[in-house]
Amino acid sequence: MVEQWFASLEAQPSEGWAVETFLAESPLAFSLTEAGDLGPDELAGWLFALRSSHPKVEYRLDKVRLDSPEEDLVRVRFEFDRHAIDAAGLPHLARREQTWLIRDLPGEVPVVLRIEEQRLLAFPGTGPQIVCY
Repeated sequence: MVEQWFASLEAQPSEGWAVETFLAESPLAFSLTEAGDLGPDELAGWLFALRSSHPKVEYRLDKVRLDSPEEDLVRVRFEFDRHAIDAAGLPHLARREQTWLIRDLPGEVPVVLRIEEQRLLAFPGTGPQIVCY
């Protein structure tokens, strides 16, 4: 499921691209620390803008941490690096963390209920201005 999410983010954007193609729950709750909660249309617009502003984007995931806050719910936390090349060919690097809340009922396909994304290191600049910690 996590791999499908990031593969979708790396794919070329298209006008008809819909979040519902890879997330079963609608409306999905998606929260960005810098922008608050986004509805399905706002999320689709945010994802499209992200891919449109950076023609090449790759994601590198760190280890995934799981816990179960309640019966039939799984919380998945992971950090990732977003490596992007802008239209001018300059590199950008960001570090973020996502926390997913997944409903996992016996005999059913797991469903993502909520995704929270938090910025750990924003795109700090381009070229020689990139700062790595």
